[in-house]
Amino acid sequence: MPICAVIDDVIYGAHGGIPTSLMKIEDLLKIPTPLQEPENESPAAWEIMWNDPMNISEFNDLAEFMKVNKDKVHGFLSNSKRGTAFYYSAEAVDNFLRINGLQYILRGHEVMPLGYKYHMNGKVMTIFSSSRYCGGTNEAASVFVDNEDIRVVKFDTHGELVE
Repeated sequence: MPICAVIDDVIYGAHGGIPTSLMKIEDLLKIPTPLQEPENESPAAWEIMWNDPMNISEFNDLAEFMKVNKDKVHGFLSNSKRGTAFYYSAEAVDNFLRINGLQYILRGHEVMPLGYKYHMNGKVMTIFSSSRYCGGTNEAASVFVDNEDIRVVKFDTHGELVE
């Protein structure tokens, strides 16, 4: 299974997001798979799996709390919630999309109450296809992509459970 993919020449798809180091798609597609210990074997692969988007106000607040000059981190901060990998901001997303001539990022990796969420003015979309994850109340969604058109398909999962 690949670490990431490009869909319809405009969409980057990955589990978590974009890495801090390797920014060109052609370099990301060269990451060997499978990886037994991705954190040690390929930091970029680990970050693609575990990095999370963060909105600008939270990013700025976290940078201030961490006493980090946000202008020197190039849109990435340590991910304190997970204890590994990084948060990425709109700056990092814009750079990644520009370098690769892409328009959108589709990712999974985080439970969303409605099954999906748009980030960074719609440039990043989180899709979570498992409803009631770990006994929670989240709904599920998927996407349909056709000729650069992205449509969210939302599932009604609040009916009675049949066991």
